Amino acid sequence: MQTKLWSVVWLCSARKVAAQAGEPGDESITISPETGETATSATAEPNMFAIDAAIQADVDESTAAATNSTVPATQATSSTTTPWDTSGLPIYQMVKKTKDLWLLSAAIQAALVDTALTEYGPFTLFAPVDDALFALPSGMYSKLTTEPLWMPQLQDFLLYHVLGSEVSIADLSGNMTTVETINFQSDKITVNLTDFNLDRSDIGCSNGVVHMVQSAFFPPSVTNTVMDILSARPDLDTFVGVLNTAGLVDFLSGEGPYTVFVPTNRALAALPEGAIDERYLEIFVKHHVLSDNAISTSLETGDVTALSNFSVALTIEETDDGRRNMMIDNANILAWDFIANNGVLHIIDEVLMPPLPIEEEVEEEVDVFVEDPDDATGPSEKPASQTEKAAQSQPSSALSRAASMALGIIVSNTIIR
Repeated sequence: MQTKLWSVVWLCSARKVAAQAGEPGDESITISPETGETATSATAEPNMFAIDAAIQADVDESTAAATNSTVPATQATSSTTTPWDTSGLPIYQMVKKTKDLWLLSAAIQAALVDTALTEYGPFTLFAPVDDALFALPSGMYSKLTTEPLWMPQLQDFLLYHVLGSEVSIADLSGNMTTVETINFQSDKITVNLTDFNLDRSDIGCSNGVVHMVQSAFFPPSVTNTVMDILSARPDLDTFVGVLNTAGLVDFLSGEGPYTVFVPTNRALAALPEGAIDERYLEIFVKHHVLSDNAISTSLETGDVTALSNFSVALTIEETDDGRRNMMIDNANILAWDFIANNGVLHIIDEVLMPPLPIEEEVEEEVDVFVEDPDDATGPSEKPASQTEKAAQSQPSSALSRAASMALGIIVSNTIIR
């Protein structure tokens, strides 16, 4: 079910080349928490890239103060379950026209998932109000909504607030209920109505229901680096050990972005003994890493350069049933789109090996030099040996460095010196 739902979301977002600002003259909807009645007023929707300034002009001091505070998780308010009618609007249109959800509306638009939340369903959206998004870690909202590079993280964050069916608050009754979201890995959230931060609930829409919440939910993609995701998976322990030996744990914990193709324990165990020279583990590891933030749907057939400075070949085949068979070099991509806050991780079934440079065999030559006693100018210059001539004919320093880097992976029994 999750794969199908995510495919719908991705297909909708793929059709859109850019997020569009709201049209002037749209009506905004204000829902009264006391009566459940809706009121409309004409307003011009703010441009999503200037949303912070636009909202600031329309909030009071208490809202502005919320930009530097976090709503306590145990604070529950307005947890009424009275259904509130929004005249059959689809979920995105309801969000777009609700004054307290302007920041969420802009984020949905920036993530290119507005069409999915308009034309498909049924869905349940836990909609964080503006105060909740103001309270996100410093710079997070701006980074995710204004930098297209980080769109996968924005999509994962938003879809962590969406369920793939219509669920009312009554359906969530009980001490704790665990429900599956439609983000990239179908991560689950636990709803505890005792502490749940409901603002308004059961807002009926034509393609589902919306519950407005006073705190945003944080998926693993917000809190975890690529290294954190690797360390949490026992089936990737061997690669984690290689990273530790190579001293690259901090590297994959850095800012990124990194797209990492990680071989399983079984793939690494299949290598012959001595296949990897520990002196050059860094090159081996970086041959599995791209300087990119590439989810599976953005991968295309062709060669790309890994951080090893060698290329790897991607092969993507679309099947008749809409699936994508994906390979990198000779490895199949077994699982994909594990989103981290600094990149994306995909799991493969074979190791990626950089090419081994072949050096020509050079026969050593012993030169015998005899000084001419009649030469008044002193000893003559020693002629260059064939070995020295071979060294003089080596490629430029840049190419030499590349060749030296490649020596890090030993895939044959001998290297001819």
